[in-house]
Amino acid sequence: MSVRSCFFIILSLFLTVIYSQNISGGNGTASTPAGRVEIYLKYAKKFYNNHQIDSTKYYLKKALNIVNNHHLRTDKAVEIYYLLSKIYYNENQQDSADIMAQKSIEIAREPDNIDILAKSYYVLANVNYNKGNFFEANRVFSKALAYARQIKDSTLMTDILIDKAYSHDVVAEQDSVLQLLEKAAGISRKIHYAKGIGKAEIGLGNIYFGLNDYKNALIHYQAALEAAKKINSALGTGISYKNIADVYLSQEKYYEALKYLQLALDEFEKLRLPTYISAVYNDFALIYAQKNKPSKVSFYLDKSIRLAKQYGTDEDLAVAYNVAGDAYHRSKKYRLSNMYLDSCIQVARKINYGLMLQKTYKLYSENLYALNDYKKAFDYFKKFNRIKDSISKKEFQDKLAQFQAKYENLKKEAEIERLKSRELINKANNHILWISLIALAIISLLIVFKIQSKRKKERKIQQQQLIIKQKEEELLKNKLKKAELEEQHLKQELDFKTKQLTTHTLNMMQKNRLLQDLTRIITEKSKNLPATHKNDLNQIKKNLEQALKTEKDWELFKMYFEQIDKSFFKKLKKINPRLTPKDYKLSALLKLNMSLKETANVLGISPYSVKNARYRLKKKLHLKPGQDLKKFLADL
Repeated sequence: MSVRSCFFIILSLFLTVIYSQNISGGNGTASTPAGRVEIYLKYAKKFYNNHQIDSTKYYLKKALNIVNNHHLRTDKAVEIYYLLSKIYYNENQQDSADIMAQKSIEIAREPDNIDILAKSYYVLANVNYNKGNFFEANRVFSKALAYARQIKDSTLMTDILIDKAYSHDVVAEQDSVLQLLEKAAGISRKIHYAKGIGKAEIGLGNIYFGLNDYKNALIHYQAALEAAKKINSALGTGISYKNIADVYLSQEKYYEALKYLQLALDEFEKLRLPTYISAVYNDFALIYAQKNKPSKVSFYLDKSIRLAKQYGTDEDLAVAYNVAGDAYHRSKKYRLSNMYLDSCIQVARKINYGLMLQKTYKLYSENLYALNDYKKAFDYFKKFNRIKDSISKKEFQDKLAQFQAKYENLKKEAEIERLKSRELINKANNHILWISLIALAIISLLIVFKIQSKRKKERKIQQQQLIIKQKEEELLKNKLKKAELEEQHLKQELDFKTKQLTTHTLNMMQKNRLLQDLTRIITEKSKNLPATHKNDLNQIKKNLEQALKTEKDWELFKMYFEQIDKSFFKKLKKINPRLTPKDYKLSALLKLNMSLKETANVLGISPYSVKNARYRLKKKLHLKPGQDLKKFLADL
């Protein structure tokens, strides 16, 4: 705790004593437990609004002790639990935040305090998101959103929609993410909520950036920048500048990237955010590596690594080491690159950072190929493949577990609703019984006997109808559950087949690139060798070229592809029966939305040849000059 915080606590204690004496001298409020809670909560809110979190926690805990000791369940108690849940969440104490939010919800339900219920469910949803319970987080976000709609709090609705979108993004539901973020952006603009606009636009930009749609990504990042400037948010402005720079860097527009990186750096330096500054230095190093300026590369890498070591997490340090390895690889300093990659591997293993290990092993392998150490290069390429396979398997298992958790939650909710319905039916029957007893006391025995007989018959008919209705409802529910499970199974099967196809395509691409690199290296090395050695190398070269032409990979590719889209090749043949096997291959790769470079790697030809092949294919498919070939094949 800082000296300044201690001073504020001592001062606030002094003021509390004086304030308590004044109140007790007047109407005696401070002498009651509820009165003391109210005073402590008042001070806690005051310090919370002034961002004095230590002092806020001090008074909230004092108030909470009184609440627990006297078993108080008031609006003030609800506010205490809610404020503590927010503080613990912001301090990354997720278990404590979970407990406080649950307690706040439990008490707020009794008087139906919708405002606190909406906010507490919002905190609880974010806690579940941070714990990795993404389906549960989505469910709780929906509850928070429903309560926020009841109180018509548009600002809270916007924040919930944005955070809910990120939980959808984790489980790769991109269509849902776009809908939620666009809805959040629309509400924010309607109520002029600039912070909400900025957050939503950054989220939308990230989605399009991940899809390599740089044009739309740039539009949304620039919209986020405008929103951040409106509210003078230095952090939002800096992040937007950095995002825009990343778009230009991906497009190899280095002048524009440098301009926006410098603007981002200025904002982060004002705020003294070392980890953000380190990320900017990483981008500077990569750009100057491409521009062949080694002194600037070394300068920015040294500064980035130093900041990551001093202020960042192990993940930040692993990223800094990996960027250093990448930058020196681009500068063709392969041994120096591997030195930094060794450090990256050490840190990534320590924190089990699988994706970073995968990226690092691949780069390490490429460095070793460039140094002609083929055996070691192959060993590291095998490590890259192993970890890539293990990550794919883990992602599939995690997703399966999440679907199972979602199914169990739905089952529990259905059971709760069933029990509630039964309780309501029992209460209704009890009311009818009491009415019947009152009637029996007033009406004569004969009339009572007739009414009783009639009611017995009616009750029997109602019970029979109720039983029939319940059975019909149960049958319908079972059918719906069965259909849902079948749909989930089909979706999982399609996802699995899509992953198989993607993995196989990437393996073909990597194999072809490797074979092409080896062929090129053999051609270069054989120039200065005696004739006898040349013949041996030429024979190896022929074998490699033959391996490039093999059709086994394509047969397996076709099998995986037809499992996802059975009619694609038949439709092509119907358009033009004279299409060649190469035309079918190119059409399938374009259907998968592969880039020019990726297509060239898979087919083992130059990008220029791919362009020519596309032009010829377009003519064979009888497309008009203005028609887009990729879109035509995607819609086929």
